[in-house]
Amino acid sequence: MPQDFNEIAFKVDRRLKSARLYRGVDGSVEVRSPSTLSKRSISKIINQIESGTIKLPPAPSSLKYPNSIHTPITGKTFKISYVTRADSIRKVEINQESVSIVAPSPAELSLCLGDLLKRISRDPLSNLLKSHLDRLGYEARTIRIGLPKGRWASRSSTGTISLNARLILLKSHLVEGVILHEISHIAHMNHSKEFYRHLEELDPNYRERRNEINAAQANFEPWVRSIR
Repeated sequence: MPQDFNEIAFKVDRRLKSARLYRGVDGSVEVRSPSTLSKRSISKIINQIESGTIKLPPAPSSLKYPNSIHTPITGKTFKISYVTRADSIRKVEINQESVSIVAPSPAELSLCLGDLLKRISRDPLSNLLKSHLDRLGYEARTIRIGLPKGRWASRSSTGTISLNARLILLKSHLVEGVILHEISHIAHMNHSKEFYRHLEELDPNYRERRNEINAAQANFEPWVRSIR
């Protein structure tokens, strides 16, 4: 099972663009890539780490996990209890607003929280998106809820709208701002002037909402950034 929590931001060139770095609970650094990296590319990453060009985050073993998660869209607060037991399998049990997380190691707790966030956000986020689509006369071929890094939502050329499960932690009007942005992409797939004119018709306050979203993201606790 994955033993990492934190993705490490680092400067890349063309050869390293697909590479990702993760910091493990034991302090180790793991390199992942869809394709095999050359020895030259690996050496470059190692040199950047040793020179300090790549800033390593602290080992995530000291992460503080939440005792509860509040979801403003639903008004629910989920109380969470944790059990770490070496002979167990990773498991998340939800009983109304009580959650039990069982994990074989501390490294797995972040994965459990990611599973939890996707489960409790799937229906509220999907239903909110559907209500806006119906109100505005648009359609989405598929709705997906995941935990992508670096984006709140996206719309593919095939009509799939993907929403970040972390949205469930934001206030309702901020989630609506993200949703209206993606609905605007149904009419304009780029970020052209026409797109922003259309977005302003749907959401005259999109600039203010965008600033609020950025501020909310900056105030996320470390565990929110660690989940995947």
